[in-house]
Amino acid sequence: DTTPRPDPMRFATLASPYYGLSALQHMPSTAAMTKVGRAEFLSNARELEERLLAMYALLNAGAPINGLPVELLVEIFALLQRGDGVHSTDWLCVLSVCRHWFVAGSTAAKLWRTIRVKSSTNLLRTSLARSRAAELDLRLMMHSTPDSFLLDFVSVAGPQAHRFNRLALGPLVRECIPAFSRFMENSMPALRFLQVAAVGFDLDPAPVLELPPARFPRLQELECIGFSPFSHPAIFAQLHEVAINTCHDPDLPTAAVVDALRTMRSVRQLTIRDVNISEIPGVSMVSGWGDRASLGKLQKLDFSVDGELMKQMLSAVVIPPSATLSLSTPYASELGAGVDSLREALPDDLESCLPVLSKTAQVHLITSHKQHRLEAYTKLRPCPRSERGTPSLSLSVSIPEGLFHFADALGIGDVRALFRDAPLQVVEITAPPADINGTDWGSFFDAYPKLIHFELRAISGDEPVGAAAFFSALDPGDASAGEGEVDTVVRCPDLQHLHLSELAAASTLLPVVVACLENRRRRLERLAGPALECLSLDLEGHADEEQYLETKAAFKERVGPLVGTLTYEDQEFDD
Repeated sequence: DTTPRPDPMRFATLASPYYGLSALQHMPSTAAMTKVGRAEFLSNARELEERLLAMYALLNAGAPINGLPVELLVEIFALLQRGDGVHSTDWLCVLSVCRHWFVAGSTAAKLWRTIRVKSSTNLLRTSLARSRAAELDLRLMMHSTPDSFLLDFVSVAGPQAHRFNRLALGPLVRECIPAFSRFMENSMPALRFLQVAAVGFDLDPAPVLELPPARFPRLQELECIGFSPFSHPAIFAQLHEVAINTCHDPDLPTAAVVDALRTMRSVRQLTIRDVNISEIPGVSMVSGWGDRASLGKLQKLDFSVDGELMKQMLSAVVIPPSATLSLSTPYASELGAGVDSLREALPDDLESCLPVLSKTAQVHLITSHKQHRLEAYTKLRPCPRSERGTPSLSLSVSIPEGLFHFADALGIGDVRALFRDAPLQVVEITAPPADINGTDWGSFFDAYPKLIHFELRAISGDEPVGAAAFFSALDPGDASAGEGEVDTVVRCPDLQHLHLSELAAASTLLPVVVACLENRRRRLERLAGPALECLSLDLEGHADEEQYLETKAAFKERVGPLVGTLTYEDQEFDD
């Protein structure tokens, strides 16, 4: 609505007082020199300016874009407001385009329901007024904000607390907690989502987050960091999503955490991470919870806590097999609490508490210097890890630096113990040599008769791992020869893919492999087809490249006809 001003420098004549503008008719150049004349002149100028603004408003109304219905214009503003899925205040610049856009945007309550407050309450006050009686989505970001600002926020937002539908506050420092607590004393009958974060309480008890159901009757989603939300366990009965992180409270009893967990019968997504409490009862308390509570609606669970607390929590509930689980606990060390084995963090009655174990079809055991991890899937997934998606069950133990060679927190024996009744079809293992050499592979393969894919990689170590043990375990013997030991049942009759990596090469391996494959093909009546679809051997320790190439050629000649695809490698020479 501003009038274009001609640039004086564009004119050849720059005489005072017009400097290139057209002179006013019937108006002497000295009309504004006297006090009376100046007042009259200003009155006429204001009148002309108002008329000119009105003319520009009429011109603006004739612009094609302003022919759109106001409702459609507001929807366009709303798209600008959301941006790339994140609410932004950049859209406010459109209100400066013209009066029509300003009025359309300022009077549309839906555009003022989402409020982001950083360092001033000015926008908060404006939004509260323009949103009228609509429910609000408010996010307060407290980065480097003085404590006095929170007091101002509480005085402005407190009377409107009944309108909040979504509320996110934080991070709050220690000095802000009293004002925050006063704000949370307001009744919030419309609140469905609450996110709060406190920082600076790593060594002190976490502040208590009071959530009585009477004040928060519609609350369904809770995310809290640095707070202890267990003072009113009844609130958890109405929640659908719960995320509790970094709760350090030495005065919090284990029973409070477990009681809260047992009430979460409506929860769909549950995350409890880094909850540290001092009072951890003995194993005998596991039987004190009574009947297990069924979390029948649970879809996703993520626990990352001390092993004993995890055991107490898992022992108090039953988790549906369709839920995806992620369970993580620290390994025991001289620096703090932890577990020596993952099984110490799991319930004694695994089948009842974690029925997903008996439904598992695919397992991956990964042992590294920082973590021992086991991933399980109830449905077969592609072998490349990047394409598998989220596992149905993820179990992990974090290993403190320097303890890897002493850690035995999760190993091949745990696969047998956890999935003893599972119809496993795919097993992939990365493990240290001691764990591999200490395993009875005949018993292992006996436990999983439906196995179709087996992959094992040894972590480099001082102890060599031979490949012959696997073929000996899978060799059913030659019944037609009438001599030697012959198994009555062929182990893993459906096995088609066998991959062994970073094992020790041996001159005696070839006849063992040939005998195994020939006997399996004969016993399984596959004389017209391969004993395995794919056999991959990545062996190390060949004396030199010449020996490696001779051995590779021998395998290709004698083993190649017995399998669909054969790969024989030694990374030292193939690289």
